[in-house]
Amino acid sequence: VVEQLMIVREDCLEGNYDSVSKLTDLCMEWQQIFQSKE
Repeated sequence: VVEQLMIVREDCLEGNYDSVSKLTDLCMEWQQIFQSKE
């Protein structure tokens, strides 16, 4: 799961995505999950 989140994070940072709004939602979810694990 963590590896998948890291991949999503890289996509967020690199901007490799088709749907900006969808990727933004994934970024928000990743940030919340990552922060909750800390």
